[in-house]
Amino acid sequence: MKEKETKPEPTIIEILDSELKKSFNDLGEIQSVERIAGRMGIDSYTLSRWADNDRQFREGLQAVKRAFDNDPWKDTEYDEIKFDEFTLAFGIAVVLEETKKRYTV
Repeated sequence: MKEKETKPEPTIIEILDSELKKSFNDLGEIQSVERIAGRMGIDSYTLSRWADNDRQFREGLQAVKRAFDNDPWKDTEYDEIKFDEFTLAFGIAVVLEETKKRYTV
């Protein structure tokens, strides 16, 4: 009998890409962490290196995801959503910019 093959856990970048894909589906242009990084002058090699080796970068992206999921500015469950896809993209850009500053200063 074959053992079940386990799928590797998705990376935080894959998780955020999935959220962006769902959120931006009406806008025609699909966003991704790599696309946001590219606009900021961060190539895919650098992005991969940060994702693999920079704990602070990963934790920053995880914090953006938690904030997006939990929407800390909602006072009640019936309150209107304050975080949207643009907020998610902005949060990702902030983490990318802060990480870029750490490596280029």
